[in-house]
Amino acid sequence: MRGLLLLLYLAASASALCIGNYYIYALGDAVYVFEKHTLRLVNSFQLEGGVNAALAIGCVVIGDSLYLGVATGYSYIVVKAGPLGVERRLEIDGLVALTNHCGRVAVLVDNMSHIAIKWFTPNLEFVEDVWWSKADAYYMLVSSGCELWLIEYNWPPWRVDIYYIGVGGSRTLMHTAGEHGEVVPDGDGGVYYITPTKWLRISKYGVVNIGRGVRDLIHKAFIKGDAIYAVALQSPHGPNYVTVARSWGEVERIYLGSRHVELAADGGYIYIYYGGSRLERRPYLPNGTAVVRAASDIKLGNVKTGIIGVGEVGGPVYGPFKVLAGRYVGYVAHCGGVKSVEFEVGDGEAKEVVIEVRGHHVRIVLVDFFRRPLDGHLYVGIYGSVATCFRDIAKSPLDVVLPEGEYKAGVSFFRDVERGGYRTEEYITTWYSFRVEPGGRIALRDMSLDRLFAVEGNTLYIYRDGVTYLELLPAAALFGVFYALDKFSSAASRRLGRR
Repeated sequence: MRGLLLLLYLAASASALCIGNYYIYALGDAVYVFEKHTLRLVNSFQLEGGVNAALAIGCVVIGDSLYLGVATGYSYIVVKAGPLGVERRLEIDGLVALTNHCGRVAVLVDNMSHIAIKWFTPNLEFVEDVWWSKADAYYMLVSSGCELWLIEYNWPPWRVDIYYIGVGGSRTLMHTAGEHGEVVPDGDGGVYYITPTKWLRISKYGVVNIGRGVRDLIHKAFIKGDAIYAVALQSPHGPNYVTVARSWGEVERIYLGSRHVELAADGGYIYIYYGGSRLERRPYLPNGTAVVRAASDIKLGNVKTGIIGVGEVGGPVYGPFKVLAGRYVGYVAHCGGVKSVEFEVGDGEAKEVVIEVRGHHVRIVLVDFFRRPLDGHLYVGIYGSVATCFRDIAKSPLDVVLPEGEYKAGVSFFRDVERGGYRTEEYITTWYSFRVEPGGRIALRDMSLDRLFAVEGNTLYIYRDGVTYLELLPAAALFGVFYALDKFSSAASRRLGRR
């Protein structure tokens, strides 16, 4: 369990956008190299052993050299790369984190009994190290300017100790927190510690509470201007979003949709990486508002409305919500299925999407042998792929309004039977699957073997007696033909015999 949590934390802490002086490295299925000024893709290369670059530990750029921690089997390797590809590699056992400490590569190592910080030159030549006994905790290493910080996440009770690393590797405890949080460099030698309830600025001179916290499970965070951009832990089961917060001020949430995007800030700009060769630079996060409404001429019942990758609600209206500018899919999930519409939200646009769900009349009629409608009571349950559409005791004929979609229905009723000179009631249940097509016609998908029903147009006829005269007429006509042929054959045989 502890190993799993550490793995998740390390994966969540790794950035996939590494910004240098002249080049930007984007980590995905490969390392993509962009020219910083033009954002033009100039190269891409694979890490050794087919390792997914997005799973690398750390994201350090010194000048225009990229440094990544890579796990290969049971070994950990620090890789140095440039715009043309991998230049150097160094195996380091127990690698946990790495960072840029004032132009040197600082590496955090955990050998299960001790932890150490090791410093290397930009060419990965060893400089010095410092060791401490390891607590029952896991660790992170963060640099801010030319200052270095060690964060100790203790196991239960959850306690976080934040240490300032001074000259010669001296360790000074600056703050102890009682709740888990994210550490973000402030770029001026200190760090921000952001929890669900507090936003602290910690420096070697002390601790200051500067704002409210962010109540999200943070994937990563960065500072731009006076705001912190906290990216939620992205999941294929959604929703993905960025919380933009200002100290003691407004907090807004911008949803990213089903796309997995990476964000980073540098020089007053936000860089947005969509994967592959698509990288954008904006002075702010481009966004608009979106709302999805279900319009229908029927009572939809358990309808759900939403936007894929953003969320959904039980009801006919979802939104408005702020979303990253781009393409989305809105949907209405009614009892019989899902109807979706693709739409685009531009920067600064307020988009309203209306999805029409038309209803069609479906009649269920109980009939006798002569196909005469009966007024008997039916227990009817109609179930769609999403929810129950209708379930009640109703009198025949029953008129139900259903949207287009696929359904399974069960119809139960009593009928009189005679057995051994006694009349009694028999409880009959028949199941059938059908689809309501755009014009309202019923199309059967499968049926029970006893075939106690028939379909014509939008009407389902339930046979109380198991059969009607319409099914017997073809059989009677066929019997008459066979009888006539038999008589004709007998007469012909007698004539031939007299000859």
